[in-house]
Amino acid sequence: MAETPVRAKSFLYTAAPFGHEDRAGFQFVGLPEGGVDPELTAFLAGHIGYTPPLGVPSQPSPEEIKTHCPVTTRIIPNAPGGFGLVICTRYVGQVYLADGARGKWGNFMAHALAVPGDWGADSAALISIARNMTWRTDLTAEEIATGRALFMPDVNVAATAPADSLALAESDRAAAIAAALARLDGDGSLLLPGTDPDVALDQFAEIAAALPEPLRCRLRWSSFEFDAGAGYDIMATSGATQLQDDVNAYLRLDAPPHDALYSWAGAEAVRDPETFWTRFLLVHDAETSEPVSKGLGLLREVDEAAPGEPAPVRRMLGIMRDHAPDAKLVSAATKTFRDGFGALRGAEAGNIGLLIAAGQEASALSEWSGSDVVLQELIGWAGSSPEIHAAFSSDADPRPLSRAMARAVADGHDVACVLEWVLAAARDRIDSDAPNDGLVAAILDVVPEGNAALLLHLARQQAGSAGQLALTSALLLRAADREGLAWLDAVTTGLREALPGQADRLIASLRLRVCELRAAQPTDAPGVAGTVAEFDIAALDELDAARVLAVVETLERGLPEVAPRHRGGTAANILEIVQRLGDDVGVAPNALALAASASPPRATALREHPSHLAKVLRSTDSAIYTAFFDTALSGISSASLAAAASDVAALWRADIRTHFVAAASAHFMRDTSHQSTADHLDDALIAYGATRPGSQANDDWSLVCEAVALKVCVRVRDDQFDELRSRHGTSPMFEALERRRARRLRSVASSIGTALSGLFSRRNGGG
Repeated sequence: MAETPVRAKSFLYTAAPFGHEDRAGFQFVGLPEGGVDPELTAFLAGHIGYTPPLGVPSQPSPEEIKTHCPVTTRIIPNAPGGFGLVICTRYVGQVYLADGARGKWGNFMAHALAVPGDWGADSAALISIARNMTWRTDLTAEEIATGRALFMPDVNVAATAPADSLALAESDRAAAIAAALARLDGDGSLLLPGTDPDVALDQFAEIAAALPEPLRCRLRWSSFEFDAGAGYDIMATSGATQLQDDVNAYLRLDAPPHDALYSWAGAEAVRDPETFWTRFLLVHDAETSEPVSKGLGLLREVDEAAPGEPAPVRRMLGIMRDHAPDAKLVSAATKTFRDGFGALRGAEAGNIGLLIAAGQEASALSEWSGSDVVLQELIGWAGSSPEIHAAFSSDADPRPLSRAMARAVADGHDVACVLEWVLAAARDRIDSDAPNDGLVAAILDVVPEGNAALLLHLARQQAGSAGQLALTSALLLRAADREGLAWLDAVTTGLREALPGQADRLIASLRLRVCELRAAQPTDAPGVAGTVAEFDIAALDELDAARVLAVVETLERGLPEVAPRHRGGTAANILEIVQRLGDDVGVAPNALALAASASPPRATALREHPSHLAKVLRSTDSAIYTAFFDTALSGISSASLAAAASDVAALWRADIRTHFVAAASAHFMRDTSHQSTADHLDDALIAYGATRPGSQANDDWSLVCEAVALKVCVRVRDDQFDELRSRHGTSPMFEALERRRARRLRSVASSIGTALSGLFSRRNGGG
C-alpha cells in the first residue's frame, strides 16, 4: 500500500566546467532551490564516488559501460538535519566540456535525494523510494550550453510496501539477518557477491523488512561496490571485486557469522519473527545503541534455561517489568519457577529464606504478566508446611516456625520481609476460625522488644479482613502485655494516623485493651472513663460480644470513683456497647446504671427492662445507683402518687433508704400547679392507705406519702380539710395531719401576736 508522498530535496554531482563551486571538475552542479545546510552537503559529498570494476576498457563505449559498470544505489538513514539519503551513481565515461564535447575519461553522474521526517530514519522506506524513483542519468545539451549551476526543485517521493515475492531463500534470509546483527555489534560488512544491483535492492528490501526498525535504521546499504572495504554495512558486488586480504573483514551468506549467537537469532527471527523481535525490542535499548548481543544473549538464556534455573528469567522480567507481557516469556518463566518449587519440596521445606526468594521471583512474574497463578501455587504450598501447621495446630507449638524465621533472618533476609512472607503463606488459616496464638507467639519471638514501628507496619499490612484484624489485634495486645500501656497507646495513635478511616475496628479493639490495662490500675479510674469516651462505637460491630462484655465488666470496677463526673460520652458509649450485646448476655450493672443516669429516657428504658434492672438493683455500687435513681425518678410523672407507687417502689434499694425517701418526697412535692392542694393531699392519703406494711420498701413508700401529705396539709382550706376528714378521718395519718395543722395554726397565731406586740411597743416608745 502506497504511503502519503513527501517532498525530498534533490542534488546532482558530476565533473563539469560549471557548478556551485564556480570552477571546473567534480562538484555539485545542482542543489535544492530552497537551499540546504552546508553540513548536509559536505556529508553527502563524502558518500559520492564511483570505482569501475576490474576489466573495464580504459575508453569504454556506451554499450560497454552498460555491460560492465553497474549502477550504485547507496542508502544512508539518519544523515545530518534529520534526513535520509538515497544516492544513485552511474559511470558516464568522459567529463563534460563547455562546447558540448567530452574530455578525459573517468566521469560519473550522481543524483541524490535527501528525504525528511520519519522516512529519512527508516531504511526500508528509503530502499522503497530508491526502487521507485526515476533518476537523472546525464546533463542535457541546453544545461551544458548555458553553463550555469542548476537549482533543483523538490521531488515528490512515496514508499510502498515490499513485494510479496522473496528474493532470498529461507536459509539465506536467516543468514542475512544473522550477519546484519553481527555487523551491528562491530563485525565485518555483509557482502552479496556477484549480485546484480537491481537484485541487490530486492534483497536489501527483504532483509530490511525482516529487521525491526530500530536496528535496520542503523545500517547503511550499497547495491554495488568494487571495494569490499568501502564501509557500508550491507553491500553487493558485481564481477571482479577488490577484496581485503583478511577473510574476517566481511561476512557472506554462505558462511555463518563468527558467533553462533547470531545464527541462532537469525533462525529464530525467520521462524517466528513477531514474537522474537517483540521480545528483543523489550530488552534492547535502541536509544543508547547498546550491543545487540546483550539482548540476544538474555533471550537465548531464557529460552535454553535448565529446569530450576530462574536467574535468566528473573533478569528478563526485571528489564521488561514496564512493558506488555510476552506469552513465550510467561510460559518459560512459569515452567522455570514451578520446576524450582519442586526442588524446594525436600529437606529445605522449612527454609523460609528460599521460599522468600522464590516468592519474590513469582511476584515479579505476577506483576508483569497480570496473573498470580504461580505465586498463589507457591503460597499455597508454603501454607501447608509443617512449621505453619505446628503454629495453628490444636496444641499450637510456635517453636518450629520461630526457628525457621530466625534462620531466614540470620541468612540476611529483612525481618519485615520474613514476617510478610509467613503471613501471606498463612493467609487462609488467618482468615478462618483457627486460633492464632501459635502464630502470634512465633512472630513476637522474632520481633525485637520495643519495635513499635515494625508491628505498626504489620498492622498496616493486616487490616483487610476480619481474620487479619483479629490477628493484628491479638499481636498488638500480646505485645502490649510485654511492652506496657504507654507503648500500646503510642501504637494506637500511630494506627489512627497511618490508617485514617480504615482501621476503626482495630483501633476500637486496642482502645478496649487500653481500658483493660487502665482498669487494672485502681488509681487510673479517670483514664478508664476517658478512654471509654473515645470509643468509635460503629467500629465495635464485629468485635466479639463476650470480650466486649468482659471489658465493660472490667471497666465498671473503676467507675464508682468517677460516676458523678463522667456521665456524658462515657455513659453514652457504655449504653451503646451494652445495647449491642443484646439481651442474651449478662450486663455490667455499674456501667449500665451509669449510662442510664445520663438522661431520663435512658433511665426509663432501663427501668422498663426487667432483666437488666434486676441486675442493677442487685449489684450496682451505691453512688452510681443513687445517680441512676435520681434520673429514673425524674422520668416518673408526679401527677399521682397512687399511679406512680409501683414504678417508684420498683427502684427501692435498702442502701439508699434515706435518699429514697428524701428524693421521692421532693419529687412529688415539686409541682402542684396542675391540681388543687386538696386533691394532691387526697392523692397522698389514698396512696398511703393503699400501702400494705410488711416490707421495708412499703414502709419507706409510706414515709414518702406521709411526707407529701404533711407538707401540703397546711395549705388546704378548712372547708376542704373537713371534707377530706369525712373520707379519711379513720386513718392514723389523718390524726397526724390534724396535729400538723394545729401546730401550724398555733405557730402562725404566736407569730402574729409577737409581731403585733412588737409593733405596739415601738409605737408607745415613739409617743
